[in-house]
Amino acid sequence: MIVNVCPSGVANAPLEAVWQVLIDTKSYGDWARRKVVGVYPSGPASPGQRLDLGPRVWRWQATIDIGQIDPDCRWIDMVARAPFFVNREHVTLSPMDGGRTLVRFN
Repeated sequence: MIVNVCPSGVANAPLEAVWQVLIDTKSYGDWARRKVVGVYPSGPASPGQRLDLGPRVWRWQATIDIGQIDPDCRWIDMVARAPFFVNREHVTLSPMDGGRTLVRFN
């Protein structure tokens, strides 16, 4: 079965701050609720990069493959894999009034 959803949210932070979190591979464990076990090659998110995520408590291992990135337009493609699912994401950031950022997962 294929399920398509396009969730979005508003971050109470400026676009540049949200972008820095999105490309900081060390922070992926925080928002994925796992721990980052390895980043290959190491460094900020870049096309072709692979992140291995391990369980914190009662969870399974997962990987995230980084696809294309457009730092000027502030979007990144990634594929998350874990047992029983594959999730393809096109994450976009858009500035909003008041120094907030709209984050869309398509």
